Formats: sequence, structure tokens, C-alpha cells
Amino acid sequence: MAEVHRAGQSYAGPASRFQLDFQHLAARPLAALLALRTLETAHRDFFAALVPRLGERLDAAKGTLAWGHCHGDCHGFNARITESGSLGRAAAFFDFDDGGPGWLGYDLAVYLWNKALNPATLNLWPPFLEGYRSVLPLASNDLDATLLFVPIRHIWLLGEYAAHASIWGLDHLSTAWLDRQVAFLRNWEEQHLLTRLF
Repeated sequence: MAEVHRAGQSYAGPASRFQLDFQHLAARPLAALLALRTLETAHRDFFAALVPRLGERLDAAKGTLAWGHCHGDCHGFNARITESGSLGRAAAFFDFDDGGPGWLGYDLAVYLWNKALNPATLNLWPPFLEGYRSVLPLASNDLDATLLFVPIRHIWLLGEYAAHASIWGLDHLSTAWLDRQVAFLRNWEEQHLLTRLF
């Protein structure tokens, strides 16, 4: 991931379709969620209150956060590591369709978010950071912001399901499934954001 970010520093190719800013990552997804006719009032109220809170926290921090070219979807399954070959041991990244200019802390948080969804894998986060720092420095404010970007990433995913419901169906938007997503977001905010200042 650090190599991707480092390469992005000199990227001079075509402009991205979008920026990974708050509008793209949270405001637009929230609008898609709230447009669902099947969304229960409790879920609607929760999302409608959560996203502005996340936006306020991000507004307070974003002036200090590193910005650059991001993969946008580095959750751990869009890379392959080869043990041998012409480059020796190497990682190859793919699936850049969610990439663009954005906060580097968000790009890192996508990996943390994926591990947080399966807490048994959270032990992979420290080695991921160690590998990143072996290539590029990581400012403490960018690392702290990963905690804020985890729920923002989750809102983005929910918004993707909502925006594509007419194509993908409503399986991932059932009341029971959304109950679990709200619980994840509520727990993350309580454990990682309410006692922290950014």
C-alpha cells in the first residue's frame, strides 16, 4: 500500500472519475440509504444522525491529514503476493475502480475496517502498519484518523448496496442485516470515537 501511495506522488495520468472526499464517501451514500423505501425509521434516524457527526469530526481534522492518490478498496483481497518470479517476492494490486485522490488515512482504514468486521483478524493490523511504515512515514494524525474512517468506509459500503438495490437486490438491506450494521457502527463509535479528540 505504501508503494502505491509513493507511486501516486508522481502520478500524471488521466484524472479520476471522483475524489474520495466526504461527499463521495458518506454524504452521497447516506442519500442513497435514506432514499430506500424499505428502510425502517430507527435505521433512518441512526444513519441521519451518525453521518453529520462523522462529518463534524472530519472537518475538525481534515486540514492536517495527508491527501494523495488512493487505491480506495485495499481491504486485503485486492492484492496477490508472489513468492518468486522476475521481481522476487512482490505484491500486485488490482481493482482500482474505487480509487482516486483522497485521504491516505482512509486508504489505510479500508484494511482496518475489513479486519474490524472479523475481530479475530485484527492481529493483522499491526504488521500491516509495520510494513507500510517500512516504506513511508505515517503521521500520528493520519493513523488516528483511520479510526474515524472505519465507519465512513462502512457507510460508503451500505450506500453502494442501497444505490444498486434495483440491480443487486435487497438481500443485504434486510432489517436483520441492517440491525447488525447499525450495531457495528454504534459499537465502533462508542469504543473508538466518543472518547477521542481529532
